[in-house]
Amino acid sequence: MDVLTDIPAERAATWDPQDQAIRVERTPGARLVQLVFNTRDPVLRHDEVRRALAGALDRAGLEKSLGTADALRAQSWLVPQRAGFEAAFARYDVDVAVARKALLETGWKVTAEGGLKRGPTTRTFRLLVNADDAAMRQAAEGIVRSWERVGVKLVLEARPAERYHEGLQRRDFAVALQEAVFYPWTQPAVYYAKDSTPTSRNGFRGENVSGWSDSEHEALLREIARAAVPADAAGALKRQQALIARDVPILPLYFWPQICAYRADLRGIRPRGYGALTWNVEEWHWK
Repeated sequence: MDVLTDIPAERAATWDPQDQAIRVERTPGARLVQLVFNTRDPVLRHDEVRRALAGALDRAGLEKSLGTADALRAQSWLVPQRAGFEAAFARYDVDVAVARKALLETGWKVTAEGGLKRGPTTRTFRLLVNADDAAMRQAAEGIVRSWERVGVKLVLEARPAERYHEGLQRRDFAVALQEAVFYPWTQPAVYYAKDSTPTSRNGFRGENVSGWSDSEHEALLREIARAAVPADAAGALKRQQALIARDVPILPLYFWPQICAYRADLRGIRPRGYGALTWNVEEWHWK
């Protein structure tokens, strides 16, 4: 065959990278896995704590444990190809010493049991993950190891899919892994707007399971939604990503890629990361 689409990562990993007759492309896809902090938690509601814990995450190690063929590191909820992309979360690619110092500067002390304590408040954390998603669970185990480097202990709570989704919607967690799907037409308000927070008043519907909100951010979301074409929203998108990275209610971790392979002498193929690879088949041609 001349073209293979939506190839499983484990199959692509078996191919010889020196094979000049075949070209393999991995394009960041629409599926983003992000770490979510529950901002109603008595400790995690403090943005300085969330920033310190974000910096303690060994993102390079996490990427390695998942395999470079499987996951592509995310520095935003937007893929780099999109207008308005800003590598806003790159600031959290730090080393252990920096992360430990940042955590100490928050005023919260790490207890012998791996919790955080300030005054009468002591808190340990549960990490909610979908037990039916092997890759997500593997990522969760990497996060547990990362936070152990700064003395914070995470209890991994792997629930079957139905109970996991219920825990997300009812915000029954301290931190959680969530899969968000961002097509080019998906508005960031779906996952990050105040009105998208699941509560008892709306029947626990909505994807903003962190519960974070900010008045400037809400105004930017409205500006983005009003844009006639994506390029018109680029400036607002950059500011919106910077605000999320400032308060870090979520930490984008990785995108699952769309993997395709085709004969090297077939030209004009332009993977988008979602949908059918043949979207521009009229442009394909042989060299």
